[in-house]
Amino acid sequence: MHDDVISVSGNVTVNSIWKIDPSDRIELHINTYHWEIGVWQPTVYNLIYKDFCLAMWDNTTYLYNFWSQHIINVDEIKEKCFKVAGTIIYYEDWVNQMVLDVIGPTLYGRFQIELILMAFDNFGKQRPRNVCFQTTCEFRKKKS
Repeated sequence: MHDDVISVSGNVTVNSIWKIDPSDRIELHINTYHWEIGVWQPTVYNLIYKDFCLAMWDNTTYLYNFWSQHIINVDEIKEKCFKVAGTIIYYEDWVNQMVLDVIGPTLYGRFQIELILMAFDNFGKQRPRNVCFQTTCEFRKKKS
């Protein structure tokens, strides 16, 4: 095992606690925070995917390259996305090495990555409950 990779395997089951309709649009916000002087400070490195279910299959996105290309049951997930309770997303086993080409301030040190999924109905009204995931990690400059 190496310090600079993430080994991933298993599956994810869409929980019924998130009450959304299959016709809803899901928006994904990815926010990064840097640990500075005992506090998580927001950074300029943030992404918004206005249509998460569409972006999952766009091979030009980080979302696809670091995650959804490893989904096994592609046809089912393209149809249901995260919108149908009980849907199981199956993954192939893979090793992810997060190497990013960054233009801007150097990424170095402890970071928190926050992913927020929000659902919107056909009228653009946001559903009352969001889904949030957070993880911490360390970024280092890759030695050439």
